[in-house]
Amino acid sequence: MTAPRVTIGLVVRNGEKHLAAAVRSFLAQTFTDFELVIHDNASTDATPAIAAELAAADPRIRVARRVQNIGALGNLIAAGEEATSEYFCWAAHDDVREPTFLATLVELLDQTPSAGLACCAVRDMLPDGSDAGIRPETASLRTSVGMRPAERVAMYLRGGAGTPFYGLFRTRAMQASLDVLRRDGVLNGVPLLGLDMVYLADVVRQSDLAMTHEPLLRFRYGGWSHRLDVYGSLAAYLRHARGLMSGLRRSSRDSSDSFIDRLRLRFARAGFLARYFASPPMRRMSWHYVSNAVPLLRRIEAWWASRSSPPLAALRRRARRLPVGSSVVLFGAGKHTRRRLDAIRIALGRVRITAIADDAASTAPATPIDGIPVVAPGELARLRPTIVLVSSDTYEAAMCRRAEACVPNETAVWTLYDTTLERGSRASTSAKNASRASSVSTPV
Repeated sequence: MTAPRVTIGLVVRNGEKHLAAAVRSFLAQTFTDFELVIHDNASTDATPAIAAELAAADPRIRVARRVQNIGALGNLIAAGEEATSEYFCWAAHDDVREPTFLATLVELLDQTPSAGLACCAVRDMLPDGSDAGIRPETASLRTSVGMRPAERVAMYLRGGAGTPFYGLFRTRAMQASLDVLRRDGVLNGVPLLGLDMVYLADVVRQSDLAMTHEPLLRFRYGGWSHRLDVYGSLAAYLRHARGLMSGLRRSSRDSSDSFIDRLRLRFARAGFLARYFASPPMRRMSWHYVSNAVPLLRRIEAWWASRSSPPLAALRRRARRLPVGSSVVLFGAGKHTRRRLDAIRIALGRVRITAIADDAASTAPATPIDGIPVVAPGELARLRPTIVLVSSDTYEAAMCRRAEACVPNETAVWTLYDTTLERGSRASTSAKNASRASSVSTPV
């Protein structure tokens, strides 16, 4: 039996929600000469059953299941080490490819023998799958044939895109740079900040890049690198920032570089780091760690946000009309809740937040957030809050529908940003009841 030209290493742990859609996007490819290996990193949800069902339905799919959790990075490296085909592609369990993804990138590598990586433009998806537009970060990337190594790296750093990591590699080029992941991969037990870009700088230094600006990959927001709770403390975050700088320096330079090349790369790295840390996700992350290290800054920012942010100011006005003794449960324990919790508390005034409801707590015990217990949505009937407040700025509509399906009949569902989502639901009736009750009660 002839070996397939392409191996897809799909890495997953507890990805039951999106795994089938990610796999189906590969099964719909116009290029069919591939094998898809699902590297299941000791999942504890329905992922193993879904993976087994998918593998039974198509002979191109097989499952490599880890008995013990070897970490996201360990699983990623293992997927790359085990590849033997001509071309290789890493895949996340929650991203989706367009049907011509493989055909286009295979053709690019076939036509560019010096290229170790072929990549495409990327379309972002919000966590609920809705379109968030094309990422601008790959706009400055182009096929690098004819460039010297230092010129290629400088060109890559001008864009500083991490998404080419999920392009199509020539397997020997991918494996030649795996030592970068082993060397720089983990700092203080956590994958290095910006590790994908450190790795890509090394790949681009060793071989050419082939590029199409067709958006063939749909990348879902919500990944590890932008979670606010990853690094733990400001000191650990700063160590990761320094680790990113030193990793980029090692990956991008070579002893054979001329003085001009070294100077060019120094400026390219500085420009990349400035743009990276000035990006909105990294600004939020930096502020998170600084404000947690200096609690006074956090309180000042929360107080100011509760008054200057129109949604929070509106929440403040609504909360004043609630009856004495009212309680609120936040719906959603994601990044938004963690980032805005203090401001929401101030906006609610004397109205007490009794819990945070999140689906993740349905399958495993959840750690309290700033002293507030995280409970499964099924607990709402027991808690019987006055209001359930949907806490999300990315997929509020989907969470609002989910909350409405869980709340007791007498509980109102409020949304923070788009209050029109409350219209036409049974929650609006509860809100009117709460409003009538407040008219005969002493305002808080």
